[in-house]
Parts: sequence; C-alpha cells; structure tokens
Amino acid sequence: MSRSCARLRRGDDPAALMELYDRLAPLIYGYALTRTTPHTAVTVCRDALLSAWQQPTVFGDDRVPMAFTMLLIARRELADTTSAQHRPATRMRRLRKPTQPKHQRSTPERGHT
Repeated sequence: MSRSCARLRRGDDPAALMELYDRLAPLIYGYALTRTTPHTAVTVCRDALLSAWQQPTVFGDDRVPMAFTMLLIARRELADTTSAQHRPATRMRRLRKPTQPKHQRSTPERGHT
C-alpha cells in the first residue's frame, strides 16, 4: 500500500482514492457499524474517505499503516457525526429549561385573565 500512499499524498490521482476505497471502505464501515446505525456508518465511511482525499498529508509517515490512519480518521468522523446528531436535542433541552427556579416564577392570579 505504500505506492497508494505516495499517490494519495500527491493529491492528483483519483485512481488512488478508488484503490483506498476498495481496500479500506469495508474496514471503516465495519468499524463504524459496531458503534452506530447502518445509515450513520455509511456517512462516517464516506466522510473519512473524503477527508483523506482532501488532506492527503495525513499519510505522511510510511511507517504507520494506512488502515490505522484511516481508522483514526473514521473515529474522528464518528465523533463529529454523533456529536452533530445530538446537538439539536441538547439545544432544545437547554431552551426549554426554565431560567428561574419554580418558587421564584410569577404565576398569574386566579380569576384574572
């Protein structure tokens, strides 16, 4: 895979990306699938491969296996994706949270509308 690594680092060889996909997509997808849903695993796999294509310098050290580097990228993408999925729910909980304690909130008097 060192030739693929060198071709990816140059960043001008789409065939190198296809080779990376053919070799490592099953590994990346399988890793993500053990941690999330099939739909999200596909997204993580796609984003990890796209990230590697856009930043080929991550393959700078030939001593580090490409699969290891790609799993690190997939791990980061998985964290980013799951964090983004939970963000709206967290924001909504925060918006619903009362700003004053219950005992300090003013309540309308009965009979006055």
